[in-house]
Amino acid sequence: MASVGPKQKLSKARTGKRRSANLKIESSSVNVCKNCGEVKRAHFACPKCGTYDEKRSVKVKTNENKESK
Repeated sequence: MASVGPKQKLSKARTGKRRSANLKIESSSVNVCKNCGEVKRAHFACPKCGTYDEKRSVKVKTNENKESK
């Protein structure tokens, strides 16, 4: 019974091309906040004004709050 193996040696370039197809880095999607115009991550609250889905959902900490303490 013959063992099954590769018929020819794969070159380093061909092996690298196959591996790199699965390692592609996808950039995270970004949107613009409809309330303040700041760039924000999709499906996350805006870091500047705290709105999500056009509703204020998160209190945003500012430097003014830290200085007053």
